[in-house]
Amino acid sequence: MSGVLAIDCGGSHTRAGLYGDSGTLVSETEGGPANPIAGGIEQAVSEIARLAQELNTPIDAVIALGIAGARNNETREAIWAALAHRFPGRRIVVSDDQTPILFVNNGGNGSILITAGTGSCVLAVNKAENVVRKGGRGPLLGDDGSAFAIAADALKRAARAEDGAWPSTSLTERFPSRVGMADFDDLVGWQRDANKAQIAALAQTVCAAADDGDAVARECVREQAALLAAIAQAARVSAKLDAEVEILLNGGLLEHSPLYANLLAESLTATGFTTEPILARFRGHTAVHEMASRGLKRELIIDRVADSTKSQPELPATERKSDGPALDSLDSAGIVNRMIATNRDVDVAMIGAADTITEAVDHAAAAISSGGRVIYAGAGTSGRLAVLDAAECRPTFGVEEGRVIALIAGGDRALVESVEEAEDNRQAGCDDLMAITPPVGENDFVLGITASGTTPYACAVVELAAEQGARTALLTCNGDSPSVAPLMIRLATGPEALPGSTRLKAGTATKLALNIISTGAFARAGHIFDGWMVGVRPINSKLRARAARIIGAITGLNSAESQTLLEDAGNRIPVALIMNKFKWSRDAAESRLREAGEDVRAVLDA
Repeated sequence: MSGVLAIDCGGSHTRAGLYGDSGTLVSETEGGPANPIAGGIEQAVSEIARLAQELNTPIDAVIALGIAGARNNETREAIWAALAHRFPGRRIVVSDDQTPILFVNNGGNGSILITAGTGSCVLAVNKAENVVRKGGRGPLLGDDGSAFAIAADALKRAARAEDGAWPSTSLTERFPSRVGMADFDDLVGWQRDANKAQIAALAQTVCAAADDGDAVARECVREQAALLAAIAQAARVSAKLDAEVEILLNGGLLEHSPLYANLLAESLTATGFTTEPILARFRGHTAVHEMASRGLKRELIIDRVADSTKSQPELPATERKSDGPALDSLDSAGIVNRMIATNRDVDVAMIGAADTITEAVDHAAAAISSGGRVIYAGAGTSGRLAVLDAAECRPTFGVEEGRVIALIAGGDRALVESVEEAEDNRQAGCDDLMAITPPVGENDFVLGITASGTTPYACAVVELAAEQGARTALLTCNGDSPSVAPLMIRLATGPEALPGSTRLKAGTATKLALNIISTGAFARAGHIFDGWMVGVRPINSKLRARAARIIGAITGLNSAESQTLLEDAGNRIPVALIMNKFKWSRDAAESRLREAGEDVRAVLDA
């Protein structure tokens, strides 16, 4: 055996550690969510496979997992089967995320494990190793005392305070500031799009306010701690454990908020516990490694070697058949509902890739700010989406031609018809990149786009661009694709409703990612001001009216004044804004804007 790959799979983050034969941690990394309840089994398994590849896991290493959401045996078996297909001949150990922590830390006389992170859960084990589970049923049916519960409760308290129905609290100011909003009522729109992890993150703000003496925040934290303590007491009674039972703590909320941990300890004492809670020694992937290395045999743990004789050629995630009925077996309404449901995977994939998309925004912004270019390269659907995004940047942000370039396998013909054979031509990719003038260099950012992660045309462009000194990245919808570029943006959208048709979920996720990268880059590079599209080119009457409205919104000028200013500025909003603020001539404003690299904010904030 060449060590153990131990992975702690969570609803917001996944953490993996590669351990050597001696049990020493060799390397570790983090990834996106891998909760089969929230994102589906395929998405979870794709993220696990990607992390295994990232850590260069030996071919005979044990694969051990503690998975949030895998609380029933049916789910654990499904995950084990999917992994057995990916890792034939391997020993694969699958459990939920709490069982390893409970058993590897238990001294043999029984324990209570209290977990409070994004969600919450309580497990109790007695001397006979009978396990009792309480709570942990999600935000609607459980998770009392979790970060999500604290944040949700505090948001409601703050809303009541904003209405004057409750005592005042600093949370009415802290919450909007924390999420980048101007005032409390802006949270109405924010809550619509916020996911569980984003809401749970506000618990830090609540705890900080409580530490600073905010009575409303402190009462909220205290009540949630009391609820979690009551669940722990119920677990103790059900497991027939004594009051002096060992109490183990786990989870980010308990690790990083001393106030909450202390209030929980007080509540536990009030419910009858006589021992002080302690942070569990083995947590996260460390506990998962201990579970595998000790060979724990428990009802909640699957530990088997995958049969290598049953393995079949591996298909990219986008080409596998997804769960659920085939489209041709459904009526029209069934097809509509099924495809709407499968597109929920796009949100999960985007959240999982948020960190790498952020890096891509930084690279693209650096390229634009330094006078370089953003260059896309793709084939088929990926190439067409690249051309669409590049084409829309000029009218949207007012940049000169050639600052955002899209290369598509097969050229212009591929925009209107299928030229599928072109994607296999690596030399064509290299030739297309070499044809760009001036030559690609260190100021440029080159992004290859390929749903499978292996399209020769796109990969060749990225590899050659890296040799020429450009920043490079590859965007793929295959969660376990090989690493082709220093920055891999993996949108693990999973199987399509129509297997292999990557114009569906994969296309939607790719379009969204490109929207974010280009818009984020031009925002960072100063081509957006005060949230307005100041680079828009007013080349028709509709756009001229829009440009005048933008000028009026920023400057406070009336409609006629805004229109006159726009005309005096040569129909360029940034020039108009500079002329208005500094009372400069058009030539002076244009000169200063050029000196600032077209960064209108840099000029106006000077």
